[in-house]
Amino acid sequence: MLQARSPFRFYGHDLQRYCESLEKAYCERLGRKHALAVSSGTAALSVAMGALGIGPEDQVLLPGYLWVSCLAAIVRAWAIPRLVDVDDTFCMDRAELERKIGPLSRAVLLVHMGGPRAPWTRLRKFAVLTNFP
Repeated sequence: MLQARSPFRFYGHDLQRYCESLEKAYCERLGRKHALAVSSGTAALSVAMGALGIGPEDQVLLPGYLWVSCLAAIVRAWAIPRLVDVDDTFCMDRAELERKIGPLSRAVLLVHMGGPRAPWTRLRKFAVLTNFP
């Protein structure tokens, strides 16, 4: 896009459809119908909040050890961030997560800081069992 001097997705003097090509390649590689190229992880978090319909009075649970963009995306959606203590792996403590889930909880945002990965499978099963809307 920079070489073409047209770094625009929807307008410009020389549309080369780089974003569309990238999205199509990701769909094919991952076996998905849709992909959306965004400018940053911060933008991706904001898009995710919108796609999930997160809004006023909704609570999003996330670990207390995080990057500021995570909080910003939640606040930008007019939702309420609910911090969950981390365990010795620096990932969300499951017992603390269970205590904090309430009737306004709409999502759990997993954050991988400094390398350790949150236990996706365990937390995903937990989220499904708690019947998030």
